[in-house]
Amino acid sequence: MIQKVPPTKISDVVKLVYFLKGKFSSFEIEVSLKASDGELSKSELEDKVKEALRQSGIAVEEEKVE
Repeated sequence: MIQKVPPTKISDVVKLVYFLKGKFSSFEIEVSLKASDGELSKSELEDKVKEALRQSGIAVEEEKVE
């Protein structure tokens, strides 16, 4: 399991994913996102975040909003 990837290193993880995808016929990715010390309105969550995931065909399995 890969944990606590800084946002500036996401491109490195993507490179690794492409490498692994080429080595295995079946490959899945699970992502957990955590954000703090900021604010997101309900409409931003719905209109920006969730809509971007929907358009990309990414299913949200579990959502925790505090």
